[in-house]
Amino acid sequence: MEETLQTMFPLDPDTPGMDKYALQVNPDTNRIEGFTYDLYCADENDPRVTELPNGTNILDFLYINGEYVYDPYPINPEPEERITALEQQNEMLLECILEMSELLYE
Repeated sequence: MEETLQTMFPLDPDTPGMDKYALQVNPDTNRIEGFTYDLYCADENDPRVTELPNGTNILDFLYINGEYVYDPYPINPEPEERITALEQQNEMLLECILEMSELLYE
């Protein structure tokens, strides 16, 4: 059986917050930049879904009007695009770390 995002990160319908995914979608390009379980670090405005697109690279998909659109991510993005993407990813990771530390040290 071929691994997909869905099989690598299965939902758990019996655990609140683990029964949906939250997508991080770039509002300017509609490109999905990441996803997490609803429980973890998800902005209230992030779209919630119960299925991920077929494939193993979430960056290869856009999310437009509730639909996944396959649009392969450029192999060599412009340096400015890459820097922006990395800065956004670092920001999301920092938010996750801060939220997790709040949960641990409450």
